[in-house]
Amino acid sequence: MNSSKQYYEIGHAAFPFPFAALSKLVPNSQILFGTDYPAEPITSITDEISSLDLSKEQLDAIYRGNAIRLFPRLKSLV
Repeated sequence: MNSSKQYYEIGHAAFPFPFAALSKLVPNSQILFGTDYPAEPITSITDEISSLDLSKEQLDAIYRGNAIRLFPRLKSLV
């Protein structure tokens, strides 16, 4: 299995314990921002992500950069 072709959204993995497990299995380049909105408020995920003590580069990649690499046509969207 080639893990560089698998991506993981962190809709319910943004809490410290599951995120720590995920980040040990896959590089940050394979992690994408995801939510269960509208079933759950977006802040229930974003508040947890901000508590993970990630660098600005890691956050930028999770929030947007990794998705743009995966779907280049999204680059023109704000």
